Amino acid sequence: METILYISYLVILCYYSKFIENRSPYLLIAPMVISVLLFFNEVLQLAYSGWKYLESFWNYIDMTRFILFTYFFITVWTNYHSEYYQNLLLLATLVFSLLRGISYFRIHSNTRWVISLILDVFSKLWAMFSVALYCIAALFIFYYCLLSENNRFLEVPQKFETIEYELFMLFFGAIHQPTHYFESVYLDCWRFF
Repeated sequence: METILYISYLVILCYYSKFIENRSPYLLIAPMVISVLLFFNEVLQLAYSGWKYLESFWNYIDMTRFILFTYFFITVWTNYHSEYYQNLLLLATLVFSLLRGISYFRIHSNTRWVISLILDVFSKLWAMFSVALYCIAALFIFYYCLLSENNRFLEVPQKFETIEYELFMLFFGAIHQPTHYFESVYLDCWRFF
């Protein structure tokens, strides 16, 4: 029953976000009622499980979703913020609502391992980003040193943005006509691997 309520909540909220010309505060009443019912369910779970309730990542996502949606609902009904800020609140609410919707896939044993795999990948993704950032920074410094006039390390060239752009394009192999000797050597190495 909870899953059906949540899917109804998501469908109405997505409809509200998609069809701007049909936006009416009355359309948000049903999602607000569903959100309050789901919140009471969470409060019952908190009362039943005690402090163990706070150990779950999904419970924090659900509480954040409830707070964001409630604030969004109030701002729409009172017209407290401009339409721009209301749209930002709607976006944040949708992100947390759709993220919370992922947890309902954990109910079925067939999809539980997929959700576990996704969470494991995201928990280790920061390491890949840090290594990629380090490689890009190191390659930029190496490229910058080779292109500086008279190999002056800290001399800023006149078109600094151009070098950053060229480095980015070079790193991802998008330069097809090398303009410098280093680029042709790098592209040969890139193609070799």
